[in-house]
Amino acid sequence: MNNYYFTFGSSETFPFQYGWVKVGAKSKQEAIEEYNRNFPPLNENTVNCSFIYGEEFEKTDMFKGRFGDYCHLEL
Repeated sequence: MNNYYFTFGSSETFPFQYGWVKVGAKSKQEAIEEYNRNFPPLNENTVNCSFIYGEEFEKTDMFKGRFGDYCHLEL
């Protein structure tokens, strides 16, 4: 099982502003599918977030707090 992090910017079209949602899955594709079940895409072939990181995200400064926000939800 790997961790994937779906991050957000300031857009109010995102489910959250800043911070991230953590999804545990076997692959990035499975993580996207799980995320999309909870937060459906606004447009075809998109994911409703700013960016998707793998476990390398845990080594970034963002993981320490992105604009004062942290993990909003774990799936």
